[in-house]
Amino acid sequence: EQVKVLSHAFNDRTLQTVTNWVAAGGIFEGVFSAEAIKPVTDDAALADQLRKLVAADTATVRIYDGPVPLAVTLTDDVVSLLVRDDNGRLQAALDTDNPTVSDWAQEMYARYWNDAQPLDSQTLDEVDF
Repeated sequence: EQVKVLSHAFNDRTLQTVTNWVAAGGIFEGVFSAEAIKPVTDDAALADQLRKLVAADTATVRIYDGPVPLAVTLTDDVVSLLVRDDNGRLQAALDTDNPTVSDWAQEMYARYWNDAQPLDSQTLDEVDF
């Protein structure tokens, strides 16, 4: 199974979950705003974990230079949306297998993916987020 994530946040729990998923053989693609990556790179332990993730053969992470308006997780058959207000407070969470929503989410993910830059171990060492 493959998991794709588009998000404005990447906290320690999500990083641990994704790292475990990949270590167990899962395939992961993620597009995160630069603002989401900065707190991770500022913490030595989290930065090391992120380095391991981006070095994994079944994980690909990209950085979008701009705001990401909501968090979207796409699996083989479900789309999960997290919508936050302007203050970052969660306002709605939705899981759906509706084909129209899935198509919209896949298209939105692809737009951000195409406009984002790859994140790898070298980039983590060279760029100040």
